[in-house]
Amino acid sequence: MKKIITIGGSTSKESINKKLAESVGQLLKGVEVINLDLNNYELPIFSEDIEKDQGFSNDLQLLNKEIEDSDGIILSLA
Repeated sequence: MKKIITIGGSTSKESINKKLAESVGQLLKGVEVINLDLNNYELPIFSEDIEKDQGFSNDLQLLNKEIEDSDGIILSLA
């Protein structure tokens, strides 16, 4: 079965983007839909200096793995 992830591009608890992405995901049939919440990942603001000095954070690597393992993404950003 195909795996689709949804991501709302906000960490707000009442994020309209998150609600929109999840609502669109509910319209899909015959696929596994996984709703990811950015609040579950500690993601620093992107910095070349941090990346060079510390590498990518574990949570960023986990989120990247979820994306790599999916067959598609529903992403809502404002």
